Amino acid sequence: MKEGLMQTVKAGENIFCKGEQGEHAYIIERGQVDISFKRGERSIRVASLGPGEIFGEMALIDNRERSATATAAIDCELLVIRREQIQAVLKTADSTVSLLLEVLLGRFRSMQGRLDFSSEPSAVIAQSTESLRKAERYRHRNAIDRLKLERELEQAIEENEFQLLMQPIISMTTGRPAGFEALLRWDHSERGYIPPDQFIAIAESTDLIQSIDLWVIRHAFRQIREIHNAIEAPLGPLPFVSINLSGVSFTSDKALTLIQDLVEESDIDPSIFKIEITEGVLIDNPKQVSIMLDRLREMGVQIALDDFGTGYSSLSYLVAFPISTIKIDRIFVSNMLVDGRSLEVVRAIISMAHTLDLKVIAEGIENVPELQSLWQMNCDYGQGFLLGRPLDMEKAVAYAKRGPVMTTGPVMLQN
Repeated sequence: MKEGLMQTVKAGENIFCKGEQGEHAYIIERGQVDISFKRGERSIRVASLGPGEIFGEMALIDNRERSATATAAIDCELLVIRREQIQAVLKTADSTVSLLLEVLLGRFRSMQGRLDFSSEPSAVIAQSTESLRKAERYRHRNAIDRLKLERELEQAIEENEFQLLMQPIISMTTGRPAGFEALLRWDHSERGYIPPDQFIAIAESTDLIQSIDLWVIRHAFRQIREIHNAIEAPLGPLPFVSINLSGVSFTSDKALTLIQDLVEESDIDPSIFKIEITEGVLIDNPKQVSIMLDRLREMGVQIALDDFGTGYSSLSYLVAFPISTIKIDRIFVSNMLVDGRSLEVVRAIISMAHTLDLKVIAEGIENVPELQSLWQMNCDYGQGFLLGRPLDMEKAVAYAKRGPVMTTGPVMLQN
């Protein structure tokens, strides 16, 4: 594990003491932790926590000293959570919940100072334990999993647990692979495969997303170069690679600088990079994103507008931003043969795009009738499970070398 990510504590050792300044919270992976108050020589345990529970977060929430002492009852293994991670969770929490939490903590702190430890110990323990439960009610399982996953994301970046798969994008004109979309996957050392929708949002709420974006750019560049080198006698343009970047990367120079460095250090054509951007990113920071897109275009990098048609202002973006490709969202493709309106939306998008000299990629093609219909509407490119699932590097190279995937018509060829 990454140094500082996990902490081992022997039985009887204090993890922190009352009055200390808190910098970390902890999630118990293994063992048992006792929470106690001490007055003079007397120590009274008010809580006993086990695996999966979080403690030490109160001092991080209200920026005050530790209100109790935490001791390992038996040998423990603890996942260390930084102050900024707790603060990030609070920032994204419902404002009412955050307010209630502050009230509960304030009441608990106030009550602590008035506790009479000369009274019956069992009554003190019951009262204190109930207060702790109220003050820590926000410790929902999902919140704990989020904190753990965030820390494990840091480890994944350093220990190279990510994998970049390549999903083919096929030219409707030639039937050959025109490019690949780079899709990020996380093969967790203990949890196994974790879908992107379970960790990308967490990464986007932290600085981790930028590190992930830079990792994707480097590996996408490396893999498309390997694919190019494997194609001995190309019959057309070499395949491009389409990369999804977060909004953070469009408000920072790091991604742009890395792409520029990779292009300058090699003889590769910058147009093989196709950067995908969503409408949400354009809405959040249009001025800064526009500057970034203009610089990418000046370099020769292509820009694709992803999930086209699902937003409210997509048409205005085609004029305001240097977009070269639009991707028709899979929801329209999957419905167009059963819903006449969806079919007309797809037809109108393709016609409008060609009028504006833009290329069109249809996503989510899963059967031959969908492919046939898109081909008849002169869609430029197709992507979906029918044409190719996400592939590891070895299979992507073989796919790029295989030649046409379909003939005009179109008719799917046998693998």
